[in-house]
Amino acid sequence: DDERAVRESLRRALELEEFFELSIDPLSIIDFGGEFEGVNASFLRVLGYSNPELFSRSALDVLHPDDVEPAREALAQLAQGHERVGFEARVICADGSVRWIEWSTRSMPERGVVYSVGRDTTDRRRVEAELRAAQRSLEASRDELYVLAEEQAALRRVATLVAQGVPSGKLFGAVAGEVGVLLGADLGGMIRYE
Repeated sequence: DDERAVRESLRRALELEEFFELSIDPLSIIDFGGEFEGVNASFLRVLGYSNPELFSRSALDVLHPDDVEPAREALAQLAQGHERVGFEARVICADGSVRWIEWSTRSMPERGVVYSVGRDTTDRRRVEAELRAAQRSLEASRDELYVLAEEQAALRRVATLVAQGVPSGKLFGAVAGEVGVLLGADLGGMIRYE
């Protein structure tokens, strides 16, 4: 019976290890000081480090410098038993590139470790930034089209006056008025030298 329990325990441990390695999301186990206890293949793939390269650093060493202090604060909270969900930080990959990772964490104070599941949000952030830039460009284009439409309307009004053969004084007054409106002037006028 003891032998069967040991075999069952080993089988479950192997299943958990396989599950850990097969996850497409980066998984890590770190201690409260930020030292790596374990990572899966996806973690290594996303960051581009070999296992020895990664384990020669701490989790804080692979973070963008601007994100180290918030990560230290998160680790301190986790060490006190608080859960932290949605912590997002930039990591510096082996090739020097920067990737955004959103971490869901669970602390195990009695074991002195933090279990983390990461999700690479770099592409989503890039697409969101591109969308914001496209929206700004669209708004600028809309504003330019509005100005163009106003200019065209002013030209049509002046052309209508020309077609009607209005006297030059009235025509020049209308041109000055249209230009004033288009330029947003409070006051406009035209002087004619003979």
